[in-house]
Amino acid sequence: QGRPIRGVELATGVREDNDGRPTYLVTGLTHAREWPSGEIAMEFARDLASGYGRDARITRLLGRVRVVIVPVLNPDGFIASRTAPVGSSARLHRTNCALSGSETAATPCALRAGVDLNRNQASGWGGAGADPDPGSPIYRGPAPWSEPESRGLHDLMRSRQVTGMISLHNYDGSVLRQPGYRAFGRLPDEARQARLGAAMAAAAGYRSEPADALYEATGGQEDWSYAHQDALAFTIELGGGSFQPAYRAGVIEQYLGRRGSVSAGRGMRDALLLGAEAAGRTSGHGVIEGRGTPERLLRLQRSFVTRTSPVCPTDPSLDSCPSPLAPIAIPDGIATWMRVPSSGRFRWDVAPSTDPQDERAGRTTAWTLRCEAAEGFVLGSRQVTIRRGQRRTVTGLCSG
Repeated sequence: QGRPIRGVELATGVREDNDGRPTYLVTGLTHAREWPSGEIAMEFARDLASGYGRDARITRLLGRVRVVIVPVLNPDGFIASRTAPVGSSARLHRTNCALSGSETAATPCALRAGVDLNRNQASGWGGAGADPDPGSPIYRGPAPWSEPESRGLHDLMRSRQVTGMISLHNYDGSVLRQPGYRAFGRLPDEARQARLGAAMAAAAGYRSEPADALYEATGGQEDWSYAHQDALAFTIELGGGSFQPAYRAGVIEQYLGRRGSVSAGRGMRDALLLGAEAAGRTSGHGVIEGRGTPERLLRLQRSFVTRTSPVCPTDPSLDSCPSPLAPIAIPDGIATWMRVPSSGRFRWDVAPSTDPQDERAGRTTAWTLRCEAAEGFVLGSRQVTIRRGQRRTVTGLCSG
C-alpha cells in the first residue's frame, strides 16, 4: 500500500563509515496482530538511545556493535489490525495486504488473505509448515521473496555483516533457535546457539528450545541469516497471554520483568542486551584486518545460491509431501563496504566465509575483498577464507 518500512540504527558515531562493526538486527510486527512485538522493539530502541552515556553496559555495547531495529516490518497489516473494531475478527489479521484470487484494490486489507511474511523468505521456502493455499493464515506466497516486505528485509540483511538477529513475535513465551524445520538437520554449532538461547530465556523467564520443537516452519527470516551469515538468529515469542494483552502484562512486564508475572526473570531488556553482546563477540564470527591508504574504499562480497525446500504443492499439514517438486536455486549474495580509517589501519568484523551448510558438508568458500580508488578503479583484490573465531591479516592490498 506504499507505506515505508522504517527502522533505526543506534551506535557510537553512527554516521561513520570506517569502523567495520558488526550488525545486530531486531525486527517486530512481522505478523500484524502481534502488537507487543513492535512495542518491545521500540522500548529497546528508546532504552539504547536514552541509556547511551549513562548506562555503562549500553555505552560499551554501542561502541562495539551497530544495532538496527525495525519495529514494524508489516505496516499495512498492522494498521489494518490496529484500526479494526474491538472484538472483530479483523483485529486478528496476521498477514500483509497482498491481493489474491478475486480480491481487488477495493477489498479492505483486513479482509484480504495476504501472505505470511515469515513463510516468504527464500531460504527453505515451500516446505513444511508453509501453506500453498492463498486462503491459509500461513500462506507462503506465490514465490520466494514475492512480497516487498520480504525483499526489503533481505536487501537490508545482505548489505550488512549481520552477526546476530532477533525476530520478535508473541505470545508463546519462548526463545526459539535454529533450525526452524527438521529437514535442515542439527546445526554444526548447536551448542553455541543453545547456550545463548538458554541465557536469553532465563533472563526473560521463558523456555528455550529449537524452533522445530514448537512447530515446523519454512521461509522464516532467521533461516536466511543463519544459513548464509552464520548469525546467532532467534525467534523470541513474548509472553503476555494473548496477541493483544493489556499493556502492562504484554509490554511492561515482558520488557522489565516482574516477580509473579508471566515474565519472572530480568525481562526482555536483558535478553536483548545478551543477544547484542553475543553478536559483538569475535569468537562467534571472523575479523579481517590490515593496512591501507586512508579513505580508500574496501568492498567485501560473496556470491552463493539460496535454495528453497523441495517445494511441496500440497497441504503441509500432511505428514509428508507425496510428490515434492525440485528445490528452486536463486542466485544471491552479500555485498558490504567500509572505508580505510585515517590511521591507515582497518578492522572488519565479518561473517564466516563458509556457510554452516557448506561447513557441515566439508566445503570451504571465500570472501572477495577489493580495494578501490575514488573513481571505482580496483587497486587490489584478495580471496579471504575465514572461519568463526579466526582473524586474518591482509597486506599489500590497499597501499597504492
